[in-house]
Amino acid sequence: MDEKFDVIVVGAGFGEYKTVKKSNRFPGVEWIEGTGDFIKIDANKCSGCANCVKICLGSCFKIVHKKAIIDSLENCMECASCWYVCPNGAIDFAWPKVEPAIEAIGDKP
Repeated sequence: MDEKFDVIVVGAGFGEYKTVKKSNRFPGVEWIEGTGDFIKIDANKCSGCANCVKICLGSCFKIVHKKAIIDSLENCMECASCWYVCPNGAIDFAWPKVEPAIEAIGDKP
């Protein structure tokens, strides 16, 4: 079954706009376009235990040739559960989203 997203454009502050995707499958979760590569798997460290496959609600991972690979980040909620359950530290996870309002706090006198 293909996931259907509602795509909306909202104000991000300072006259800028961002595209946000919402899904009925994950109420309350918003995906912001252009966040880049924020999950990487080191194949040399991966044991193929499949913990990441089992815990990921977005079905982002699969096992190929006894190693975890990223199948798609389309439904990733950026919860970092995959990183947390990896016993070998094979998953590098970075939170890419920094909202302009948070950045602006540091600029205020």
